[in-house]
Amino acid sequence: MMNWQRTTRIILAMALLASGCFDVGTLLAKIVYLPFETNPIFLLTGNIVLVIILKFVVLGILCFGLIRGTQTDWLQYALVLTAVYGTIGQIYAGYSNLHVAMMAPDLSQVLPKQEAMRSYLNMVYLYQLLPLAIATLAFKIHKWGGYDGNS
Repeated sequence: MMNWQRTTRIILAMALLASGCFDVGTLLAKIVYLPFETNPIFLLTGNIVLVIILKFVVLGILCFGLIRGTQTDWLQYALVLTAVYGTIGQIYAGYSNLHVAMMAPDLSQVLPKQEAMRSYLNMVYLYQLLPLAIATLAFKIHKWGGYDGNS
């Protein structure tokens, strides 16, 4: 592997970790507004520390896979795509945390637990999973169609 490829992977992993730190930092900045948190793990457990630990475990696994590399083009592509979407998603989540903290909402505006979970999961589906699935399908069609020059 050429040096610039490894450098690119390291930069992407660092961006993923930095955006995760930004998200957690802004989450902690709005700690008094935890009733407005919509993360399903937090809503089910009520434990923000568990959410943070799980976040960094998943980020660590992704970063390890990015930096180490994989045996298949598809898996490496999926890791890169997940890292890009994850970085953008975490920056958006951090922005949302700051927005809630600056608005200083009244506790009467808290969404019911089921509605908050549905809202969060819809956002993850529309902005993370659906684009990932579409991009993965396009990659597979590209490979199966021989458009990569290997056929």
